[in-house]
Amino acid sequence: VNMDATVHDILRKPAADLEKLAAAGIKTLYLGIECGLDDVLARMNKGQTMAQAGEAVEKLHQAGMSYGAHMMTGICGKGRGLENAEALAEFYNRTRPDRIVNFSVFLHRRAPLYQDILSGAFVPADELENLREEKRLLELLETDVLSYDGFHDCILFRVRGILPRDREKMLCRLEKIILEYEKKEPVFPIVA
Repeated sequence: VNMDATVHDILRKPAADLEKLAAAGIKTLYLGIECGLDDVLARMNKGQTMAQAGEAVEKLHQAGMSYGAHMMTGICGKGRGLENAEALAEFYNRTRPDRIVNFSVFLHRRAPLYQDILSGAFVPADELENLREEKRLLELLETDVLSYDGFHDCILFRVRGILPRDREKMLCRLEKIILEYEKKEPVFPIVA
């Protein structure tokens, strides 16, 4: 059995409660890591730092569970994708998730961040930058076995596989679509 949890849920739980969950058959808890940069987590009101995320993962491991990570390419905004990819790779290489699910950021006009875009306080990354961010992350992940699934709803592109076995195939798919989007007008993950 796999479930979703928040970093704060895990940090609040006594170790004995987490051990009971593991004994009851809970194998993996999925955590919304979202991004590897503390300033972005604060801006997005995530309510956690990367240090707290690492602490929560360690607590899960000590209880006998693994974790899966949810993340979002593009969440850092224009110009910070590669920085985020490198920070996330460092975190994932250290904490060893079993699975990473990447939902590239997709902004709706009702989202508070959309108002920041209108005011100029936040400049979104286009899908090309999101694809480059994802490619850099996949290049840097060092793992024995990791399931990866990346969605890009705005451009209807998905890359998935098992690392390290499928790394080259995944990187080739990403490189192909990156070359395609380098020749197009920028596509932004926004629904107005």
